[in-house]
Amino acid sequence: MSDRGGGWSAHRPGSRHAWSRPPTALAALSLVAVALAGCTDQQPGTPQAGTTAPAAASGVDWTGSAAIAALGSIQATFDAKFHIALLDPASLNLVGRIGGDAGPTTAPSTGGRPPAESAWLNNSTSNQVCAAVLDDRSAPAVRTAPPDKMLSVWFNGTDAEQELGVCQGAIDAGRLGDPELRDGAVTAQTVAGVNGFRGPHGWAGYRESPPVTYLVGSDVPDDTRTAVLDGSAVSGSLAEDRQVRAVLDEVPHAAMVDMGTVYLQGNPPDATDEITAALSTAMRSAGVTQLPVADFVGYGWTPGTRRVGTATFVTTYGSTQEAQAVGAVLSALWPALADTAFAGAGTTVDGQVVVTTMADVGAAEFSLRDRTILDYPALVSGS
Repeated sequence: MSDRGGGWSAHRPGSRHAWSRPPTALAALSLVAVALAGCTDQQPGTPQAGTTAPAAASGVDWTGSAAIAALGSIQATFDAKFHIALLDPASLNLVGRIGGDAGPTTAPSTGGRPPAESAWLNNSTSNQVCAAVLDDRSAPAVRTAPPDKMLSVWFNGTDAEQELGVCQGAIDAGRLGDPELRDGAVTAQTVAGVNGFRGPHGWAGYRESPPVTYLVGSDVPDDTRTAVLDGSAVSGSLAEDRQVRAVLDEVPHAAMVDMGTVYLQGNPPDATDEITAALSTAMRSAGVTQLPVADFVGYGWTPGTRRVGTATFVTTYGSTQEAQAVGAVLSALWPALADTAFAGAGTTVDGQVVVTTMADVGAAEFSLRDRTILDYPALVSGS
């Protein structure tokens, strides 16, 4: 299986408007991400003449990250497992610089930060809670340095009140009290020793050392907010959850991870006709009449060389028999999809976990922004 060394360590370290109200469920998440991508300072092309394209780093070290540590402070409830995302903007910004997609170097940024610092918005799998306040279109700028690692958790919905964000990186903390940024009147409020402001949709605060911004919707339980701010471990946390760990253990050095039951709630058959037809044939070949439904889904992208990396899909099931059936179907399916985005895919089964990996995949190949991530055949109901 995968290399688990030096990855998701749980060691703890010492838009314009915040939290807008997008529509609900999976389609809403993809639409919000599309809107964000369309508003960035992106300009496709190649690196400027006379410059040398940087080389991509291979994998991300999450050791000591406040974003990953926060998973140990959040109980693995049904609501908390709806949608979870971890992202390292630096890796995706580097991908943008390599491809010349970070925007022209002479263009001013509306938020006062270099456009290259927001290139990650063009490649991220889904929208991030931190982007609502900290992206470079906030004017005047909130960030005073490039964005760092971040965690987003949506508690059984996509309303601003249901979101929790842990956003590493230095900011101008006073901007969190700006009524325009927060979409209404705010009042100063210190929680668990962290200074911040309560607004119409929740609380936002900032700890200077290490620099971390916390965005907590008003529907997020108060004890969860306190535990995250204190950095205290809770029993039955997301960090300990079997399904969450199954995903994280397969992608220990990923630049972005997206997971949750959101992929299973009213999931429409988004796969192409080619994939659907090939899936039916593979099911007959494997002797499977009904494709088992996963109980948790995860996706990770780990940077490799230049603009490509390794894509990993992880699905967990209620029994080893279900996982074996899905694994057999997928293994029979991949040869028929050699001319699709799933070219070169390989699937393994470990107990109740099915893992599919593909090499040389672009950061934005599978995304909620255009729903291409839903093409993964294990998310299509069997017939």
